[in-house]
Formats: sequence, structure tokens, C-alpha cells
Amino acid sequence: MSALLTINISNDPLSGFKRKVDVEGFQFIEDGMREGKIFTKCRYFINNNNEYGDEITSLRYKSYDRNLEANNRRLINPENGLVVTLQDGEYKDPLGNVVTEPIGQFDHFRNLIKMGSINIIELLTNIVTAEDTFYGTYNE
Repeated sequence: MSALLTINISNDPLSGFKRKVDVEGFQFIEDGMREGKIFTKCRYFINNNNEYGDEITSLRYKSYDRNLEANNRRLINPENGLVVTLQDGEYKDPLGNVVTEPIGQFDHFRNLIKMGSINIIELLTNIVTAEDTFYGTYNE
């Protein structure tokens, strides 16, 4: 399958190898559960003078699939789209911002698209980047 989008993410924390995430597809379902899924594949590359070199295909560093989900069970900060957690009786995002009115993650993303505030490529890029940066989603 050909990637719809390829995003450079952080280097692997253990090996230092560069990583890319291929967005291979996405699905947004508004009826019923109201959820979205993003189908991704993470790949490793040899660092070649700050450029991406050859893809690594060893047993330890092989590409792997990771599906991301957005739903309204996950609450987020509507100002920045980051998932909030309940800490000491307050909702806080990973940056420590207190959020008084969190919103469901799916509804937030749907509203951004409908209002024209962001296009689908920007949205997918932002979601993958946040998953890597704030939640370590791609750290195997």
C-alpha cells in the first residue's frame, strides 16, 4: 500500500535511528460511536549526515503498524488539541494547562475540518506529531 502522507518524527529513544511514519489511510465514522482511525506504519532509517539514509529492516528495528484512534471518550484541550487527564481534581493537558471545558476528541477534530480551520493533511500531521511528542506512541 502506498502512503497518503509521510511524517518525520523524533529519533528512536534507544538507538537514535531516525523514524518516519507513513499514514496509510484514515476513517471517520460520524454515526453511532463517532470515532476516527488513522492507520500508520513506523519505519526506521540509518542517520546519514542529518539526512534519512537507508531503511533498516533488521529483526529488532523492523517497521510496524500502529493505528491511532480518536473518539469522544478521550477528552482534549480545545485550545491545542492535546488529551487531558484528571489531576488533583482538574483537567490538565501534557503542557500543564488547566482546562475548564474539555471537549471530546472526535468532535474537536470534526469541528476543525467543518469550520475550514485546518485541512485533512494538516490534521493528520498534527495528530501523528502530538502522539509522538507528548505520548510516546511510536516508542516500541
